[in-house]
Order: sequence, then C-alpha cells, then structure tokens
Amino acid sequence: MRKPLGNPSISRANMRRRSQFTNPSPSTIDTGFILSLPKLPNPATSDPAYDRVLSWYLPAAVLADVRPRLAAFGEEAVSPQINDWISNAEREQPYVKTRSVWGSKYAYDRLVTSTGWKELGKWGARNGYVSLATSGIVEAMPHLSFVQCYSSRL
Repeated sequence: MRKPLGNPSISRANMRRRSQFTNPSPSTIDTGFILSLPKLPNPATSDPAYDRVLSWYLPAAVLADVRPRLAAFGEEAVSPQINDWISNAEREQPYVKTRSVWGSKYAYDRLVTSTGWKELGKWGARNGYVSLATSGIVEAMPHLSFVQCYSSRL
C-alpha cells in the first residue's frame, strides 16, 4: 500500500510546480533572469528641472527657437550610435605616443585616440558644442553655456 504524500489536498502537478519555485535551477548566460538595459529618455524633454531653468533664464522668443533643437540634440545624444561611440571611447582611452616601435623619439608627441573619441569630437563640433567655448558668448552670457546649439546657429 502506498503512503499518501504529505498534504492529501496537494496534487502531484501542484507539488512539481511548487518545487520549481522553491528549488529553481541556476541562471546561466542563456537562461534564467536576464537584465535588459532600459531605453534612456531624452534628457532635454524628460527633465522638468532642466525645462524650468531654461524658462527662468531664456527669453520666451529664444526658448521657442532653442527648444526644438535641444529636443533633437537630446534624442541624438541617447541614440545607439552615440552610445557605441561613448563605449568605444571609454574602452580605448587616449594616450600620448612619444617613441616609435624602434625606440627613437618622435619630433613631436602624438596623441592617439580611438574611433569613438574622434567621432564624438566631430559630433560635438557639428552641434556647436566645441565652438561655444571659443565664440565669446559664454563670457558675455554665462547662462547660455548649457544651450550649446543656439550660439552656433545664429
């Protein structure tokens, strides 16, 4: 004669289901819990504090002109392409090369940068971020330093 299993009201199927949760199999690289990266929101449109600061410091006409460009810039800033460039730039840090492979000293030191660094520099120049520091507008109106694309497109 067979002995009843523990609680007679629990069926074998329920016991199997219950054991899956009490004795889970370990996660591997392909199974189990896999964390996925969340999509980053557009920083220019998702941050109410940033929008409030813009409205405090910029005249309404300037704000109306700048807001669509900032939204486009913010959307591009969180794009997969820019994220890949940032990852590349972090992985392959720039360095100064002073000697050739044969040990002779170069006439001048060479700064070696990765593709990510170069592409991020071009992207910043295209969006007026690099030119802002040399344009003189920062000294004249420091509150515009975070509205980088406005000065380059006047």
